[in-house]
Amino acid sequence: MQKSKIFLRRAIHATGIFCTCTAFFDLIGCPMSISGISMLPTLVPGDVVWISKIFPKPATGDIFVFTAPPDPSKNHIKRIVALEGDTARTKQGGRVLVPKNHIWVLSDNLKCPTVLDSRAYGPVNCGLIVGKATCLIWPPSRWSILKDRRNDEKAQIL
Repeated sequence: MQKSKIFLRRAIHATGIFCTCTAFFDLIGCPMSISGISMLPTLVPGDVVWISKIFPKPATGDIFVFTAPPDPSKNHIKRIVALEGDTARTKQGGRVLVPKNHIWVLSDNLKCPTVLDSRAYGPVNCGLIVGKATCLIWPPSRWSILKDRRNDEKAQIL
């Protein structure tokens, strides 16, 4: 009888910890590993960033994670360069007015021809946003707060 009480107590404790961790990662934020080269030199493959799910309104220069429009089973991480009402440049050199409740995102690595961003799939609906990349947490030698690039000419591709 005593062993079953101990087991039950431990099971309840473990369930509580599991539920707390799940709620934290679902509601507050979570780590995300970088696997591609689209955000070089800011983020390199193997880096781990913290994705905050509590964030202010998206702003140009911020790095966000969102569900990839061409493949909903994947997430993309890109930099916002235009907000609703702004004009953005397409891959072909045309101009697009970013619609209401959408953002225009670009990779930091613009030289890579295979990178997918808004130049390939258009404006991203804000409903697809997963969270904001706020800091680089791994490896320790590269730990840093991810700053926006609003004043950086490379980010002003419009």
